Amino acid sequence: MIRRISIRAQLYALAATAVLPFVAFGGYLLYHDFQEGTRLAGENALTLARTSAVRNQELISDTRALLERLARRQQPLGLDPARCDPFLAEVKALLPRFINTGVIRPDGQVICSAVPQPRDKPASVAHTEWFRRAMAEGAFVVGKPFVGPITGKWVSVLAYPLRGPDQQIAAVFALPLDLERHYPGVHGVELPAGTVLGIVDSEGTIVARAPDPSRWIGKNVRSSAVTPIILARKEGHARATGLDGVDRVWGFAPIAGTDWYAYAGVPAETVLATARAEALNYAVIAAIAGVFVIALVVYISNRITEPVRNVARTARAAAEGKLDRRVPVTGAAEVAEVAAEFNLMLERRAQAEAEILRAKERLDLALESSGLALWDWNIATGEVFLSAEWGGIVGGPLEPTVTTFGSLEQLVHPDDREQIGPLIRGALKGELPDYRAEHRVMMASGDWKWIQSHGKVVERGADGCALRMTGTNADITERRKDQERLAFLAQYDALTGLTNRSLFRDRLELALARARRSERLVGLLFLDLDDFKEINDTLGHKVGDEVLCVVAARLRRCVREVDTVARLGGDEFTVVLEGLAHVDQISAVAEKILATVREPIPVEGRELHTTTSIGITVYPFDVDDLEHLLQNADKAMYQAKRGGRNTYRFYSADAEEHPAAGIETGAAPRP
Repeated sequence: MIRRISIRAQLYALAATAVLPFVAFGGYLLYHDFQEGTRLAGENALTLARTSAVRNQELISDTRALLERLARRQQPLGLDPARCDPFLAEVKALLPRFINTGVIRPDGQVICSAVPQPRDKPASVAHTEWFRRAMAEGAFVVGKPFVGPITGKWVSVLAYPLRGPDQQIAAVFALPLDLERHYPGVHGVELPAGTVLGIVDSEGTIVARAPDPSRWIGKNVRSSAVTPIILARKEGHARATGLDGVDRVWGFAPIAGTDWYAYAGVPAETVLATARAEALNYAVIAAIAGVFVIALVVYISNRITEPVRNVARTARAAAEGKLDRRVPVTGAAEVAEVAAEFNLMLERRAQAEAEILRAKERLDLALESSGLALWDWNIATGEVFLSAEWGGIVGGPLEPTVTTFGSLEQLVHPDDREQIGPLIRGALKGELPDYRAEHRVMMASGDWKWIQSHGKVVERGADGCALRMTGTNADITERRKDQERLAFLAQYDALTGLTNRSLFRDRLELALARARRSERLVGLLFLDLDDFKEINDTLGHKVGDEVLCVVAARLRRCVREVDTVARLGGDEFTVVLEGLAHVDQISAVAEKILATVREPIPVEGRELHTTTSIGITVYPFDVDDLEHLLQNADKAMYQAKRGGRNTYRFYSADAEEHPAAGIETGAAPRP
């Protein structure tokens, strides 16, 4: 194990072994000084808090005694405001800590007040916490901070109920303590800079604070670091950060007769200043000694390891691909021998890499010519190498990239992921000789491209698990488009996009088969545009084609999605209506088609007009096979032509023998 540690590291370890005990002892002394300083600061802060608690307790006790004396005298009772207000003003003058004095009726209405009330609307305190408690408990209470309705300032009311001859509460005597002027500490005591004194109640609300009372009184500080400690421990000292962000040592104690707690916080920076100064001095001395030791170690290690470092630097350069550097063959015989052998190894590696580079250039040329993008998947790490050609496929930069299998999987179209998953797993498990799939991938622009992916496992572990798979991707988007285009043209009309003759016959066969099972009707409509030849001959085939496209679109809108509209050729169209219950439904569609087709057709700035003649045959009333249905519909269409065009006819065998029969538009067959 020692042989694997560098010479420099061993020298550092030796120096550390000598120096660390002194550093550890100094650190212990510093830690002890900090702890002792914090403890003493906590004791001092606790003394301040206890003194503040005693002072506030005396104030509350004296106030309670005063209220009890006033209650026994019962002078304010029964007095109207004109008489009792001056009396209360005299009482307030004797109590400079209180902002007002008042007498409140049991309904919460203020009877008398040392501070004048608004004449138009006397104040009411029925909703206040302290008044409700005084009425409910019938005893002296210390209220929670609130904004007084008469003075408009933050106060805490000390209240005492006044009882009448029947011992019922006749009124409540209230002394609001001016919290912004109430100093929570002891006047004349010099405190360290940044010291905070205050009072907080059991709900975490600030009752009094110095300095800056107006900012804090009435604010709930339960979310601060120190308040939960005060409320949990009741009395003691702790170190925590206040809401103002200052780290302080806090002392806290309860105020008897209330749910208040007095606290004092002294900045930790102040109380630990001496310990910090000593720590700084020790750190400076330790740093100087450390620099000296390090400098000595560096000097000795350089003298010993410089020849070895030459080899290491050249090896790192070779790892970075800089094979033109060589190790100086100097120093001791053993080091010189290592340097010479290392240089020989570099020569051989340079020759091998030159040959690899030539092979890579030939491979890149072959891939570029074929349009294939090479990929190499490290299955253990999930990393995938992609050749520059991949950027050309997906619209990214034309340079090799390394990504992850998961990232590539996200590029695959969601509809194709379930297809390629089993193929990949089959190739990895050896169930398939290789992986082959065609799927879509998302380009940088957000569009989709079809690729053909082919890969093969080229490395497996001792347990047979696949470790590496490599393969190629090819852009087959145009080929797929050609295939889709051919498939479309095989079943749909190239001009209008409607079903062509071949697909129409298949759809009609299926409609007849479903009708036989469901015992429903199938209507076959054969349409031919009236005077369309005149449009073609006078305005040209381009205009004629546009008219056909407009008519095709209108026919689609006249039928349901389950129905089929086809173009057989020229200006001949067919419509298959299936799943019908009544022949009247066919008549309704025919009427809709007639009305839609004869609407003006805007083409090249002009409006053209055309109509259509419709022949209709109905399964199963007429015949049961496809060919005869087509023949019957065609015959009925010609009957509509003879009937004046822009109309429709149902097929009738009588009409074939007697052309006058069925002339009336919409003459339907009878079942």
